[in-house]
Amino acid sequence: MERRDYFANDVPLGVLVKRAESNDPMERWAAVIELGEVGSEEAARALRAATEDSDEFVREAARSALKRFDVEVLTKAGLESESVTAGGRQKYQPGRIRFSSHVEAPPFVPWRTQPLPEPGKADDWLVDAAILDIVSTEGPITGYRLFRLYGTGVNPNQPSKLSQSKLQSAVERVVGRGLIARSDDYTSDYLFRWILHRMGTEEVVVRQRGSRELRDIPVNEVHQVLLELTRSLDGALKIDSNRAFQMIFDFYKIERREWHVVGKLLTEDWLPLLTAR
Repeated sequence: MERRDYFANDVPLGVLVKRAESNDPMERWAAVIELGEVGSEEAARALRAATEDSDEFVREAARSALKRFDVEVLTKAGLESESVTAGGRQKYQPGRIRFSSHVEAPPFVPWRTQPLPEPGKADDWLVDAAILDIVSTEGPITGYRLFRLYGTGVNPNQPSKLSQSKLQSAVERVVGRGLIARSDDYTSDYLFRWILHRMGTEEVVVRQRGSRELRDIPVNEVHQVLLELTRSLDGALKIDSNRAFQMIFDFYKIERREWHVVGKLLTEDWLPLLTAR
């Protein structure tokens, strides 16, 4: 698995290791996420120690990071027991996985809300780590959902008060570092229309709706749902728009009270994918 060294280049590895032992749990958490991008034996050993941290978010981040490590690195670091679950998440390959209902799709795994550093006020390295953690957990993720999750982490009572421009600048910085990437059509400068995924992972993943709002679901995921469900209809390649709407409604369990949201999505994001099949 390819590793990026941006964090290691910006902050010396020894500094990251020390930050992982800081008295500040947020700093330890961010350092653990950054150590996960280094991919070295020393980083692996620091992450293994962090799995026993007093803070649950630090422990969880450390365990997640170790799962993405190369088995060979973990073995050389003397962490053979960790190598059993390492190797990264299996990629979703369109055309390989077949499903015909919501139940057969893999579950959606939500990011756990926690206190986050505020973009524009906190150090960039803390903000970058927070963005990377959210995208790594939920990606592919819409910019709209990323904004809501991040806003809740900064201000649980008023998440919309988060500065969209400052968060967007931070996201662009992380994209520029090669840690996350956009999988939308790149035609919009509006964060809410972006689709983001961790570099080196799949651009499209079909999942059950879970706790997501309709606007949280990436448009390319909805498109893939249509492709997969269409293939399940005795090999049919084309269906009419009304049938396509019904398939989306059934798959994502869209309720009557949400129909007004669907109407708005059809005039903005979803209509092109339904007419371009």
